[in-house]
Amino acid sequence: MKSFFPFLTALALIGCESHSSTTYIPAKSATVAATTLPPELIGKWKGKVNQKPVDKTNPGAKLGEALTDMFTEGLTLEFPDDSHFKMTFMMIPVEGKVERTGKNLTLITEKVAGMTEAQAKELQQPGAKGPDFNEPLNAQISEDGKSILLLGTKSATESVTFTRDTETEKPVVSTVSTAESPYVGKWSPDMSTVDISSMSAEEKKDWPNSKAIIEGSSIELKADNTFKFSIMVEIEGKWKVDGNRIRMTPGAMMGMDSKDAKQDPIWLTPNGDLLMIESENGKGPKLGYRR
Repeated sequence: MKSFFPFLTALALIGCESHSSTTYIPAKSATVAATTLPPELIGKWKGKVNQKPVDKTNPGAKLGEALTDMFTEGLTLEFPDDSHFKMTFMMIPVEGKVERTGKNLTLITEKVAGMTEAQAKELQQPGAKGPDFNEPLNAQISEDGKSILLLGTKSATESVTFTRDTETEKPVVSTVSTAESPYVGKWSPDMSTVDISSMSAEEKKDWPNSKAIIEGSSIELKADNTFKFSIMVEIEGKWKVDGNRIRMTPGAMMGMDSKDAKQDPIWLTPNGDLLMIESENGKGPKLGYRR
């Protein structure tokens, strides 16, 4: 990773284009007052795209089906409480409020990839279509309550079926060393640590875009030496103390393993109660993360 901030700008373009490629039926006015979710819907759900049957003799169609399955493998929906939702599509998180009218759900987007509507508009390129925060997502609860259908624009072939995620999280077995244990936890960006004056002309030009992305990011260093770096998309892998720095080696991003994605290590340098993220060669602007 030669320069961290231009990398973020590239992610911004990927994220906005990915999210805007799918549109949904606008919410219809309800004749019954909207209510909150019942307890049985609270929790995590996993999704499967309902694809139109393909011609098995057509190699191109089969490849398209396989690619869709690969990139939507991590499609999830979560209701953390009775009035909010979190959804991940192609590792891009979407969150907001949810309202229920009978068996119908209306998901109102408030953040995409950690960004508000105003922040997303700052990233939007001239002539490009960004996320539409004013277009709710519509879903239907099945009669038996065991599945949720997220509706597309024209037919069920453009929909996603969510079923209850029955997988239980495995307890974390600590593998960290004595030198690594102080860094276990979730870290958030401290924007006051960014020195704009040290940026190159290109980095200063990209800063408004990068800033919006960084503000919604986080780094979680787990006790089993795995990490999750959420910065528009979720980057996961292994971490360890390497000399006087922390080395994060990506293992997956956007559905690809590190070999396919060709991701360089991400370096963190402890500095008091901060972890400073920087490029591998130590050049370029630095950003501090704090617990």
